Amino acid sequence: MSLKTNIISKVFVINMMKNIKSGYFAYTMDSLAAIIGGVLFILFSCKEKVAESKEPQKISATEIEKDSSYLFKHQLSDQTRQALDQLSQMKMTEGNLGSQLSGFIRDGVYDYGEIFKFIELRWKGLTAELEPKSRSEIDELAKVMILFPNMRIKMECYTDNNGNPDKLLKVSQARVEYIKKEVVAAGVAPERIDIKGFGSKYPVADNKTMEGQLINNRIEITILKLF
Repeated sequence: MSLKTNIISKVFVINMMKNIKSGYFAYTMDSLAAIIGGVLFILFSCKEKVAESKEPQKISATEIEKDSSYLFKHQLSDQTRQALDQLSQMKMTEGNLGSQLSGFIRDGVYDYGEIFKFIELRWKGLTAELEPKSRSEIDELAKVMILFPNMRIKMECYTDNNGNPDKLLKVSQARVEYIKKEVVAAGVAPERIDIKGFGSKYPVADNKTMEGQLINNRIEITILKLF
């Protein structure tokens, strides 16, 4: 029972008793019985509400699956505990993909609609060839997925609109295929990674500006399953 409801109930009872004492109600057996009955009803209702509030909230597995932001409280397997311990010891560059993923997993609130992005990947022009020393985030992704063998992800690549749309589409597909190949080579099963290139479709910024183009050239990861 809420504090506000409790106070209202007490005030109601007190006012009734005052009215009885000051003579607002006739001193008849019928009116007294009605008043006492009302008081008992309120007290009984309060008792029921308190009893209900003490009962533990039961959440079914189905409800947990429907609520993607459910706080992960159920019993962790020994393998998962070890993975979390190892994850906390990994050194990830702040803000990079590995840092984003590890922070999300350690926080324990799993919204599987959250999007994670590669920050430092650099490609040679309009190709699927990486610039030298630009693959650390791919290695971080592989390490995280190896730690959590049930983890499945969706990876999508987008570009700005500078170029032939068909070529942009092919390049975006080639880029996610390259990343997947590298992660699989590190020991991750290929069926755990869904990929798709969209080219210049679905921009999230203005392609007329350099800043907008940089934002639109992106590779996004969504976690489909973690444990």
